[in-house]
Amino acid sequence: MDFNAHKTSILRLFCQERVVGIAFLVSEQYALTCAHVVAEALLISPTTQSCPDGEIKVDFPLLNSTNKFSARVVCWHPQSDLDSEEAREDIAVLKLEQLPDSAQSTRLLLSESISNNPFKVFGCPKGVSFGVWATGVLSEQNAKQWIQLQDTRVTGYAIEPGFSGSPVWNEELQGVVGMVVAAEYTRKTAKVAFMIPVQILVKAWGNLEMLA
Repeated sequence: MDFNAHKTSILRLFCQERVVGIAFLVSEQYALTCAHVVAEALLISPTTQSCPDGEIKVDFPLLNSTNKFSARVVCWHPQSDLDSEEAREDIAVLKLEQLPDSAQSTRLLLSESISNNPFKVFGCPKGVSFGVWATGVLSEQNAKQWIQLQDTRVTGYAIEPGFSGSPVWNEELQGVVGMVVAAEYTRKTAKVAFMIPVQILVKAWGNLEMLA
């Protein structure tokens, strides 16, 4: 899969008219995002244990279309308590009843040899609802088995709130290796974020294994 095809898999999630995060297609009907993004869209707590049943409005910002579509949660792993080392948290699977003809599911990679590979990720930080791209290099995993994303540039956008749920595109391997889940923005000198690798996403939703 080339990068232009990958871009058609990217969705924005809305709370009324406000963009709250990103998701990405992994099959014709299903998309992945973070539970805390869904929670913000539905105005519920991200630690809600039961699977939410509200309707979420989404669109495909890189298809040059203003049409919105409906999605519902079919798999739910809420946020855990602060400092939890549970890897399978903050994950949601959405089912779309309809989507644009030109939208494609992205390519998922289970490769574990990704350290120091360059990545690219799309997000909608506050005040930039049309979206921007952030780049950097993949680092190592932490105790949660999440992988650190390192911003290596002096200029450009860093990953921040608004990027959550976005697919992490590995530029060397030409595929998605994880999903943005958190960013470090309390330490001003730290230019890092974290992704949930595809290996953990597969464990969270078994149907994903046949797609990776």
